Amino acid sequence: GMAGGSGDDLYTTVMRFVIGSLACMLPVPLLNPIEVVKTRLQIQGQLQAHAERKYKGLLHGGAVIAREEGLKGLYRGFTVSVLREGSYAGLRLGMYEPIKKLLGEDHNKNLSFSRKLIAGATAGGIGAAIATPTDLVKIRLQAEGNLPDGIKPRYSGTWNAFSTIARTEGLRGLYTGVLPTVQRACIVSSAMMPVYDHTKHLLIRNGILPEGIYAHICGGTVAGFMMAFVTSPVDVVKTRLMNQKKGEKLFSGMIDCGIKMAKTEGLAGFYKGFFPNWARLGPHTMMAMILLEQLRKFFGIKPM
Repeated sequence: GMAGGSGDDLYTTVMRFVIGSLACMLPVPLLNPIEVVKTRLQIQGQLQAHAERKYKGLLHGGAVIAREEGLKGLYRGFTVSVLREGSYAGLRLGMYEPIKKLLGEDHNKNLSFSRKLIAGATAGGIGAAIATPTDLVKIRLQAEGNLPDGIKPRYSGTWNAFSTIARTEGLRGLYTGVLPTVQRACIVSSAMMPVYDHTKHLLIRNGILPEGIYAHICGGTVAGFMMAFVTSPVDVVKTRLMNQKKGEKLFSGMIDCGIKMAKTEGLAGFYKGFFPNWARLGPHTMMAMILLEQLRKFFGIKPM
């Protein structure tokens, strides 16, 4: 092995990042429409107890957007979604295993679940901190529907959004919501890689399934559900904070937003968009994990 006994050569380390990026970027074309509907569902009727709902759910919302805005509407934020998955997901999946090694994982992949959670949360947090601007731009592009005549859209496109925000709100503006984004990423990533990793190895160790695509599907399914369950509340709050205009202060921060929502919308408010969230995270996690394992096999890197 190399110094420090990590035993990972440069190729393996670099390829983990590359494969992580690829595995998460490839499902984006299929899932972008769900993402757009999810964002719209989460911001409608904010702080109104009984608002008239324009989008009544995942399928209805998709149909309304397709009818009013065409395919373009369902693919708002596509470029930036690909950028975000490439940067954030690549970092998150690339760092997970090296961090597990630092936390004392042995050659037989033995490590307590709590330490896997720490590894997942750390990898996700670092990735998200770096990739926050892509998340912000994605939400702002997807939040805007068709505008009445004569009203110009907030941004004409992806690069215009980045430059406008940088110019009008400064570098700090691009990092609006960095804390909720990092907090969410820690939660998401501790529900993603560790749950996948642990589920898969439990099935293999107990002789239920061999290492292979079926184990990957099961691990990905469990991880996707757990991710949707733990992230929905944080996600709704984060989407609303990021969608605020400059100077519009409905919410001062995560906690404030949470309390105001609980008062006016009740617990159900936090699970607005749960199904689209699960419909996006479930298949995305499953596809990403299967792609990740298949690409690793292809490039000669041992399974996760």
